[in-house]
Amino acid sequence: MSETEDNNEAFLGEEADGTTKSSAGRRRRPTTERSSSDVPKPKKAKKKQAHRAEVWQHYIEREDLVGVARCRYCSKQIGYDTKLHGTSSMKSHLLRCKFYKVHQDLGTQKVLAGDMRGAITTVPYDKALFRRSVNELLVL
Repeated sequence: MSETEDNNEAFLGEEADGTTKSSAGRRRRPTTERSSSDVPKPKKAKKKQAHRAEVWQHYIEREDLVGVARCRYCSKQIGYDTKLHGTSSMKSHLLRCKFYKVHQDLGTQKVLAGDMRGAITTVPYDKALFRRSVNELLVL
């Protein structure tokens, strides 16, 4: 074999543009070049799901501890697991939380009321009681 025949053997199977034919007859790119489809794409960070339960209005999620939320009223830390058990532990804490009950009472409208001795006190507004009182006043 001559030198020119040896040099040509390296180029057998290559096309003029540098690609090679595969066994199926399709053109392949040279192995030295990487296409954009070969480069692994960086993974996107998962979007954090919004809390849809109404109970989340009363809790602050701890970022440093996964699965733990802090009560806005008494600062007690409550564990939750939205995948397995839901937020039932948070709901049951609100039923027991004394500071939450105080917060609820502060938010209600108070009405001045007097008793038979003439002492004036505040009582929570009751729509049914107010309606009966107005009806009694109109009748008198």
